[in-house]
Amino acid sequence: MSIRNPPPVVGRWYLRWDKNEIFEVVAHDTAARTVRLRDYDGTSEEVSEEVWAHMSLGVADPPTDWTGPLERVDEIDMEVAQPPNGVGSGHADR
Repeated sequence: MSIRNPPPVVGRWYLRWDKNEIFEVVAHDTAARTVRLRDYDGTSEEVSEEVWAHMSLGVADPPTDWTGPLERVDEIDMEVAQPPNGVGSGHADR
Protein backbone atom coordinates (compact mmCIF):
# COMPACT_ATOMS: atom_id res chain seq x y z
CA MET A 1 0.00 0.00 0.00
CA SER A 2 1.51 3.34 -1.01
CA ILE A 3 1.23 6.62 0.86
CA ARG A 4 -0.55 9.42 -0.94
CA ASN A 5 -0.37 12.79 0.84
CA PRO A 6 -2.81 15.63 0.17
CA PRO A 7 -1.44 18.60 -1.81
CA PRO A 8 1.02 20.81 0.11
CA VAL A 9 -0.26 24.01 1.72
CA VAL A 10 2.09 27.01 1.62
CA GLY A 11 2.69 28.33 5.14
CA ARG A 12 1.77 25.06 6.85
CA TRP A 13 4.23 23.14 9.01
CA TYR A 14 4.63 19.38 8.67
CA LEU A 15 6.38 16.63 10.59
CA ARG A 16 8.42 14.19 8.55
CA TRP A 17 8.01 11.00 10.54
CA ASP A 18 10.95 9.11 9.03
CA LYS A 19 13.42 11.88 9.98
CA ASN A 20 11.58 13.24 13.04
CA GLU A 21 11.99 16.76 11.63
CA ILE A 22 9.57 19.60 11.08
CA PHE A 23 9.50 21.87 8.07
CA GLU A 24 7.35 24.54 6.47
CA VAL A 25 6.11 24.55 2.89
CA VAL A 26 7.27 27.90 1.50
CA ALA A 27 6.33 27.45 -2.17
CA HIS A 28 4.40 25.13 -4.44
CA ASP A 29 5.02 25.54 -8.16
CA THR A 30 2.23 23.63 -9.87
CA ALA A 31 3.65 24.33 -13.34
CA ALA A 32 7.06 22.88 -12.46
CA ARG A 33 5.42 20.31 -10.14
CA THR A 34 7.80 21.13 -7.28
CA VAL A 35 7.44 21.92 -3.59
CA ARG A 36 9.97 24.08 -1.70
CA LEU A 37 10.49 23.12 1.94
CA ARG A 38 12.34 25.02 4.69
CA ASP A 39 13.52 23.27 7.85
CA TYR A 40 13.44 25.01 11.20
CA ASP A 41 17.20 25.64 10.93
CA GLY A 42 16.67 27.53 7.65
CA THR A 43 17.83 24.78 5.30
CA SER A 44 15.79 24.81 2.11
CA GLU A 45 15.17 22.01 -0.34
CA GLU A 46 12.97 21.41 -3.34
CA VAL A 47 11.16 18.13 -3.95
CA SER A 48 8.98 16.97 -6.79
CA GLU A 49 5.24 16.53 -6.27
CA GLU A 50 5.84 12.80 -6.73
CA VAL A 51 8.34 12.70 -3.85
CA TRP A 52 5.93 14.84 -1.76
CA ALA A 53 3.09 12.41 -2.40
CA HIS A 54 5.07 9.52 -0.90
CA MET A 55 6.75 11.23 2.08
CA SER A 56 5.77 10.03 5.56
CA LEU A 57 4.09 13.24 6.79
CA GLY A 58 1.85 14.63 9.47
CA VAL A 59 0.62 18.19 10.03
CA ALA A 60 2.60 19.92 12.80
CA ASP A 61 2.23 23.04 14.90
CA PRO A 62 4.82 25.70 14.13
CA PRO A 63 7.73 25.67 16.57
CA THR A 64 7.51 28.07 19.51
CA ASP A 65 10.18 30.27 17.91
CA TRP A 66 9.15 29.63 14.32
CA THR A 67 11.40 32.36 12.94
CA GLY A 68 14.43 30.22 13.82
CA PRO A 69 17.62 31.69 12.37
CA LEU A 70 15.78 33.65 9.68
CA GLU A 71 14.91 36.74 11.66
CA ARG A 72 16.75 38.45 14.49
CA VAL A 73 14.68 40.65 16.74
CA ASP A 74 16.85 43.13 18.60
CA GLU A 75 15.87 44.16 22.07
CA ILE A 76 15.87 47.90 22.65
CA ASP A 77 17.67 49.25 25.70
CA MET A 78 15.06 51.67 26.98
CA GLU A 79 17.68 53.64 28.98
CA VAL A 80 19.60 54.43 25.78
CA ALA A 81 16.86 54.66 23.13
CA GLN A 82 14.76 57.62 24.26
CA PRO A 83 12.16 59.40 22.15
CA PRO A 84 12.80 63.11 21.42
CA ASN A 85 12.34 65.44 24.45
CA GLY A 86 12.09 62.49 26.83
CA VAL A 87 8.45 61.83 25.89
CA GLY A 88 7.41 58.39 27.04
CA SER A 89 10.72 57.81 28.77
CA GLY A 90 9.12 55.51 31.32
CA HIS A 91 10.79 57.34 34.21
CA ALA A 92 8.53 58.70 36.95
CA ASP A 93 8.99 62.33 37.96
CA ARG A 94 10.86 62.59 41.22
